Formats: sequence, structure tokens, C-alpha cells
Amino acid sequence: MGVSKYAVIFDCDGVLVNSEELFAEADREFLEQYGLFYGKDEYVEMSSGITHEAFVEKLHADHHRIHGRPLPADFEDKLTARYMDLMTQRLRQIPEVADLLGALQKNNIPYAIATNATLPGTLWKLQHVGLSPYFNHHVYSKDMVPNPKPAPDVYLHAAAQIGYDPKDCFVVEDSVTGATAGVAAGATVIGYTGGSHRPAGYERQLYKAGVSIATGSMKAAETFILDTIRARQQKPSGPQP
Repeated sequence: MGVSKYAVIFDCDGVLVNSEELFAEADREFLEQYGLFYGKDEYVEMSSGITHEAFVEKLHADHHRIHGRPLPADFEDKLTARYMDLMTQRLRQIPEVADLLGALQKNNIPYAIATNATLPGTLWKLQHVGLSPYFNHHVYSKDMVPNPKPAPDVYLHAAAQIGYDPKDCFVVEDSVTGATAGVAAGATVIGYTGGSHRPAGYERQLYKAGVSIATGSMKAAETFILDTIRARQQKPSGPQP
């Protein structure tokens, strides 16, 4: 079997690893120490899919607006230390994602990662949960492109690096920000809704962003990818009599 004409590009946080669930669960309690109070859905909406830098900038702006002064100088160091402690203890693979990667390998479908996180942080997460061997250095981050998601840059870059036209790529995303980027790149986007931090009905937001399917199961994502590829391969090309 030759290499597939199609490829898959994954987001990382919330798609391959449960980092977004961990942060959504623990961040709000931590931020309350600094006089920043967010409802669960409000927190998830403001933090999901954006860069860490943009998230911290938002926190600084909210603190200044509410309290008239900046956050303490050691805030970011304490926030980062909290993240590392959480991830070291509780970071896990998203359920069924290793099975999905195995199915792609079995069918000779190339795949990569395109993330709004930093490259070193992403590589650490993959190593920590045992997913590093699957990706063979095909990990691309927002640091490699001019603009982070929701711009399509990182998806366009990842597709180019693995040698595929974005229209022949499937993107797996869990945030509206990332889904918007994948759609703008021209890919077929799958919205993953399985994170416990996602509100009921979140799939509606993903469909509005342009995803082709929204699902809380990586097994369903696997089925959609393989079935869609088979259907495209069977479709006659060119004008028909």
C-alpha cells in the first residue's frame, strides 16, 4: 500500500493531551487569589485555543481594569509553576487518540501537529504522555509562523512541511479558534468535543466555525477520516459521459 493522498494535522492541547481540562479545572481557584473571578464557561471561552502570551495579557488587563494596578511581578512564574505541577502529576493522553494514530499508520496516512503552544512545551507534553514516538519530529508551533491561530499560518506551514495541499488534509481541533484556522487553511476540520471543560452544546459553536463534523469520540473521528478518504478515492474524476 502506497502513501495516502491525504494527511491529518492535529492540534495538541485538548486534542492529544488533556492539558486544557486540567487548566480549566484548577486555574479559576488560583486566579481568585489575585481577585480575578471567572465562571467556568467564561474562563473556557476566554482561554481556549489562544496562545499562552495572549491569555496572560488578558489576565493582566482584567486585573488592571478591576483593581487599578498590574498583577504582581512574580505572577507569571507562579502560574507557570502551577501548570508544570499539574501536568507532571495528571497530564494524560486523550482517550482513543493512540488508537487513531495507530489506524493512520496502518493505512499509511501521514500526520503532524500544528499548535498555538511553544515547541519545547509541546515536545515535553508528548514525551510525558508517551506520544513522542508517533510524530517523528513533525511538530509545528506558532513560533514558526508570522501569526498564531485563528490565522491559518501554522496549518499552512504544517501541510507544506509534510508535502500536502491543505485541501487534502484533515484537521482535528477542539477550539473555535483552532477550527477557524483549519477552515481558513482549506482543510476538512473535525471538531473534538470530548473535553470535560466544554459546555453542553459546544458542538454548535464548532459547526458555526465551519467544522465538517463535531464529536466527543476519537473513534468517531477515525471512522470519519477513513470513510471520507475511501469515498473520495472511489469518486470518479473528470467529466463523465
